[in-house]
Amino acid sequence: MVFDFVVVGAGMAGLSAAAGLAAHGKVLVLEQEDQPAYHSTGRSAALFTLAYGSKVIRALARCSRPVFDNPPEDFDDHPLLVPRMLLMVSAADKHAFHKKGLEDTRAAGGDVREISTADALDLLPVLRPESAIHAFVSVDTYDIDVHALQTGFIRQLRARGGRIETNAGVVGLARTAGLWEAETRAGTFRAPIVVNAAGAWADAVAEMAGARPLGLVPKRRTAILFEDA
Repeated sequence: MVFDFVVVGAGMAGLSAAAGLAAHGKVLVLEQEDQPAYHSTGRSAALFTLAYGSKVIRALARCSRPVFDNPPEDFDDHPLLVPRMLLMVSAADKHAFHKKGLEDTRAAGGDVREISTADALDLLPVLRPESAIHAFVSVDTYDIDVHALQTGFIRQLRARGGRIETNAGVVGLARTAGLWEAETRAGTFRAPIVVNAAGAWADAVAEMAGARPLGLVPKRRTAILFEDA
C-alpha cells in the first residue's frame, strides 16, 4: 500500500509526528510491538520541567507548554499536567554544574530558587548532607499524564484518517522509483517520506535506509517512589 508518510515507531515522538502529519496527507505508523508506547514512552518518568536537559530540550519543553495547558479539542478533557515540586541537588565539587543548571533554567523561563542544604534535607530527609551542598527547587514542574497524552495523539491521528499497524517491525528499507519501501512482518508499505521515530532502534532503522548511524545508546534510569508520610 502507498501512503504519503510512513512513521516508524508508535511512541510519543512517532504518534505526535504522525498526528501532525495526518493533517497534510495519508499517514501510516509502523510499530514493532503489539501496542503503541510499549517501551520508553510507557516507562517514562513523565516529568514536564524546564530545569533539565540541553538548551534544545528546554526550548522544546517551553514551546510545548501551551499544548499541555490547552490541549486540542479532539484530545480529552482530562488535564495533561499535575503540579509537582522538583528538587535538584549536587555535591560540593559540582558547583559549576549547579550554577549552569540554574542559569539555563532561568534563561528558558523556569521558576527556580536556590535553597540551603538544611532546607533540602527537610524536603527529603533520606539525602546525605554531602550530596546536597548545592540545591534548588523548581515549582514550575509537573507530572505528565502520559496515557492521556498518548490517547489524545492516537485519537487525533485516527480522526484525520491515519492508521497504526502493530506487530509490524521494519526489517528492510529500500528506495525504489521515488518511494521508500518499508518491509515488515505485516507486509510491505510505501511512501515518499519515512519518519524515523524508532527510539532505541533509530540507528538500526537508519542503517537499513543507508544513513550513517548517530551512535544512539539507550540509557537506564532509576526512579524511587516514596509514600507520603
